[in-house]
Amino acid sequence: MLDINTLGPQNPCNSNQRNSKDPMTRAATKNEACGEQLFFGRKTSAAMLGVCTRLIDEAIKSKRLKAFRIGRRVLIPREALMLFAKQVAA
Repeated sequence: MLDINTLGPQNPCNSNQRNSKDPMTRAATKNEACGEQLFFGRKTSAAMLGVCTRLIDEAIKSKRLKAFRIGRRVLIPREALMLFAKQVAA
């Protein structure tokens, strides 16, 4: 099974990145382990997969990657991201 915490060059679970300007990176709080995070933003998802945000946007638009909106935020479920990573790797 694909371990989402080891994907890409930039793991958003690193403690030195929790204070960044990206709100999804800041979502991991002291009480919540990043390994249990259920949803990721576009930038965080792209960083985890080691791809650009444009590829994430195109995958969402073509319905290859499941995502939903809450206000202006686009959130991608962990399971959908893992499934997409397997499809891209195959």
